[in-house]
Amino acid sequence: FYKNLSSIPFSFRTIKDLKKIINSTDDEKFTLLLSNLFLIQLWVLDLTKKKFYHACKNCKKGTDRKDSGVFYCQNCKKNVDTFQCFTLTANFADFTSNLMVDVIGEHAETLMELRST
Repeated sequence: FYKNLSSIPFSFRTIKDLKKIINSTDDEKFTLLLSNLFLIQLWVLDLTKKKFYHACKNCKKGTDRKDSGVFYCQNCKKNVDTFQCFTLTANFADFTSNLMVDVIGEHAETLMELRST
């Protein structure tokens, strides 16, 4: 994630525009998506499937719990310490369309904080 957002070119888009870019096979449009910040005025219609998983403290990937209660990270290939990583599904909408998005970690926690205020 960019530390200084002012250095990224941005443009105003709609969710419908974003879906066209995401679903496109055109390499140029995919590059546009990755190299630009899109500002979309949207509404959060719903936050569902609130849950957490045990994430590896080293790589933040999901872990498997062994019968002994120890957590094993497939990515790191070793037993690891974990933290609870929050995840939810959000339904965002603007005047053109809606978009279901899985939101993980700090971003999910931020959305939940905003919703409770």
